[in-house]
Amino acid sequence: MLDPITLEVVRNRLQYLTQEMSAAIVKTAVSPVVSEARDFSCMLYDADGHIVATAATVPFHFGVSADAIAVVRERFAGRIVPGDVFLANDPHDGGGLHLQDVVVMRPIFRNRTRIGWASTSGHMIDMGGLVPGGFAPNARECYQEGVRVPPTRILRAGEPVDDVWNLILNNVRQRETVEMDLRSLVAGTHVASEKVCELEAEVGPPAFRQALREIRGLSARVVRRRIRELPTGEYVEQGWAEFDDEAFLVRCRLRVGDGMLEFDYTGSSPQCPYFFNSKPHIVRSELVVRLHQLLAADVPFTDGVLAPVRVVAPEGSIVNARPPAPVAAAHMHVALLAMELGETCLKKALACALPRGGLASRQRRITAPGGTTGMGLSSWHGRTHDGTAETFLVMDGNAVGAGACSDRDGIDMTGSDYGGPGLVYPDVETVEQTYPVLYLYKRLRPDAGGAGRFRGGASVDAAFVLHGTDGLEGTTLGMRKAVPLPGLFGG
Repeated sequence: MLDPITLEVVRNRLQYLTQEMSAAIVKTAVSPVVSEARDFSCMLYDADGHIVATAATVPFHFGVSADAIAVVRERFAGRIVPGDVFLANDPHDGGGLHLQDVVVMRPIFRNRTRIGWASTSGHMIDMGGLVPGGFAPNARECYQEGVRVPPTRILRAGEPVDDVWNLILNNVRQRETVEMDLRSLVAGTHVASEKVCELEAEVGPPAFRQALREIRGLSARVVRRRIRELPTGEYVEQGWAEFDDEAFLVRCRLRVGDGMLEFDYTGSSPQCPYFFNSKPHIVRSELVVRLHQLLAADVPFTDGVLAPVRVVAPEGSIVNARPPAPVAAAHMHVALLAMELGETCLKKALACALPRGGLASRQRRITAPGGTTGMGLSSWHGRTHDGTAETFLVMDGNAVGAGACSDRDGIDMTGSDYGGPGLVYPDVETVEQTYPVLYLYKRLRPDAGGAGRFRGGASVDAAFVLHGTDGLEGTTLGMRKAVPLPGLFGG
């Protein structure tokens, strides 16, 4: 077993390294979505693709990025060499949360020995399809939504695979912006490769490998121990995802036992012709973030958090759609609802446990459901005063309020009930400088939290007008129209 000082030095170096990856992306990217809102993630893995360190404003990327690396390792087994970089974005085939969230993956080598992996995932302003920005509620098949890339090599032995780059960029709007943002993700993985090799050389290969095993093992033991504190049993919740006047059932049954959590979505609606069909690996990736925040926020996020979570979702259902089902919002309406239902089941299990020791402090983290399924996003596209075509993603729609607790108000302007990583909403001045809009105001919405001694967090209240353009065309996505966000324990 590695001495604890060396172990902690390696763990902290890896964690800091993910911040260096993030800095490289911010310095290289050109769209405000990546450089300002920081809608991206950075992750490090051991040689077998197990998560050992993470940094993100959108931690939902963690699980799907690890899944993408697993697909790359399987499909390219025996053909992965130093300098290779891979890309994927298709939820139906080894990709990320949705088409715009591109996953970039790099194996890390010492000479010819693979010692780790690095990945970055970021939101591209456009990936083709019916509408600028990629969110197309009118799409009825995934073929209409944009360019779908299965795990594909984009650098071979350190050299760009130009044919692949041209194929991707030929199918997107704002080619120059998307290309620079993609290259920023590649730059992040390059920083990781150099720094991980330096760290391994410093502590020695045997100590480095042992440290990665123990980092993962420590998280896994803590998470499983805390799951065993929960009462064995089943907990059930259900809700509805809306599309115009239709509603689609999502049903969750949580089974707790033997240090494992099984979230079973059997009984959910069949897949539909709308763009929010989801996939089990996306639901799981979002669920484990809430599990980590609720039960183990004091330990590093590694694959030890993913391991004890199983998702059951019948194929052909709205949470496990088959092609050609559209999936451009596979991470939003249905997946976020599935996450909220699973989170509520987990909170019920936590509330039923006897409040002794550290368990009592974890019970204080129980809140009413947050506002993740109350988001309202919009994308706008038009020409600026100089004739340049621009797509404007209004990130303000993510600034919803978190749920209240039994002893305190919810957190303002965040879908997370627990604070922590979240989108950094671009400054008004930055948005106005980049896009043809002028903000009238941006503020907390008054009286948004509802009645009660303790109230939900406030959402954003914002308004802007056109500036320097004759018009914009856009798409607005609202998740809740008729079905209100439920409370918890009678709230």
